[in-house]
Amino acid sequence: LARVPTGDGTRYVSTDQATEAERGRLALEALLPQLFSRIDGVGELVVLHTVPGGAQPVAAAFDAAGWPEVLGTVGGDDTILIVCRSATARERVIRQIEGMAEG
Repeated sequence: LARVPTGDGTRYVSTDQATEAERGRLALEALLPQLFSRIDGVGELVVLHTVPGGAQPVAAAFDAAGWPEVLGTVGGDDTILIVCRSATARERVIRQIEGMAEG
């Protein structure tokens, strides 16, 4: 089971039958509200800051989610570099991340 924040509060969903992309999305929805610190970007690049130690699980969840706007991620300890396909894609990614982080 995965704990997922929703507009109506937290709910639990089964991940046994979920695809890797669905598991990645569920992980992002669960991790970002807890680990997100701040975000910024330029050109095709997004820099996402997390609490210390939070970057690796968030970067892995992004990679698993397979967002079409994201070419790949590089995760450190508390910072993730997200490479997007275009500046327009970067703007969409930032909006999506901020929305997920708010829960």
